[in-house]
Amino acid sequence: MESALLPAQRTELEYLLNSAPDKIALAEIADKDTAEMASVSPHGQLAGLSAHVFVLHGLDDNYIPAAEAEWTAHDLPPGKLGALLITPIISHIMLGGKSIVWMDKWRLIHFMAQEREAEMKQ
Repeated sequence: MESALLPAQRTELEYLLNSAPDKIALAEIADKDTAEMASVSPHGQLAGLSAHVFVLHGLDDNYIPAAEAEWTAHDLPPGKLGALLITPIISHIMLGGKSIVWMDKWRLIHFMAQEREAEMKQ
């Protein structure tokens, strides 16, 4: 399949497979723009939430640490967390990461079923 890619597609594939964020540059941005970053954080802004929330996060996310999902779940009003899943099946907005074992697949399917069940109740 890879041999059938156009040159631009091959370049994009290489970028997706081999890129990692520049952690030093990210830290510099975080130090410089602390107030702006706080304004886009969900921390302290979820108290009025009335919907159930299903938090899905990639264990190997190179951009946003998995701990953010746990913090978000913790910040939700009592009884509003539908489910929390941190899984190696996804990374940052894409499938991938470590080798997938059947239990990880089952957890993801279960998470999706919980979300779907909650949607059907509404």
